[in-house]
Amino acid sequence: MVSAGQKNSPTGADEVYPVIVYALLKGNINKLKSNLNFIKLYRHKNRLESEEEYYFTTLFSAVEFIESLNYTKLNIEEAEFQRRCEENLEKERIREQTLIKIPRNSKS
Repeated sequence: MVSAGQKNSPTGADEVYPVIVYALLKGNINKLKSNLNFIKLYRHKNRLESEEEYYFTTLFSAVEFIESLNYTKLNIEEAEFQRRCEENLEKERIREQTLIKIPRNSKS
């Protein structure tokens, strides 16, 4: 993530966090929250330290941020927020229906 005119420099958390939020939203990962809660509750104390704990905390906070999203946090009108949520829910319903449809008598 280098802007025009900038030299290669390490990417910081401020640049990475929005990318993680975006990837989580687009990835639509099943049971992510329950898996993160399981890790949080049942991990061995020595298994999640230092860098690993940082990544886990970043991921967990991104999930919490997504769950608490509303129109005020996004600086948009409530009607637009509702419209976009409904549009995306409809897209998700269509996607799920498309995935479920499997031909029953397909002959090769």
